[in-house]
Amino acid sequence: MADVLTAVTDAAGVETTTDVSAGITITNYNKLKIEIYSGGVKFYINETLVATHSTDISDYMRYINNYIKAEAATGATSLSVGPIRIYYQDEI
Repeated sequence: MADVLTAVTDAAGVETTTDVSAGITITNYNKLKIEIYSGGVKFYINETLVATHSTDISDYMRYINNYIKAEAATGATSLSVGPIRIYYQDEI
């Protein structure tokens, strides 16, 4: 898949994936946000909700992996990452 942003949740190697690249110019700066809560994950791009997953959620919710996958024969790939903020909130 060329130039695709994908939201992924993974529990023990079983994945739920959603292509969230519609209308996004990936060469621009984009604000990405992931909300993880009991039983689900919400993915936002530029303040717009682009995917909600409620399946394949790991029991260990503190493991987050951000990565970029280069396509074959595209040469070097670079990723510019700005500030990363993690907020922990207890719900009572």
